[in-house]
Amino acid sequence: MSKTLTDQQAVILTGLAEGLNMTAVAERIGKPYETIKDDYKRIQNILGARSQAAVVAKAIRDGLVA
Repeated sequence: MSKTLTDQQAVILTGLAEGLNMTAVAERIGKPYETIKDDYKRIQNILGARSQAAVVAKAIRDGLVA
């Protein structure tokens, strides 16, 4: 599966890696929570991870976030 993220998904992933929750990420980028939640589900599918911790860990391992 390709690990290509949209720009918005990359911003969401970076926020999560910084320790923000999805509500805080939504506020940071000025998008509705539901939009962030939908993108997060897509990120989970792209990375093949279930929990937020696993998503962040896999993204860091794969070099998707610093």
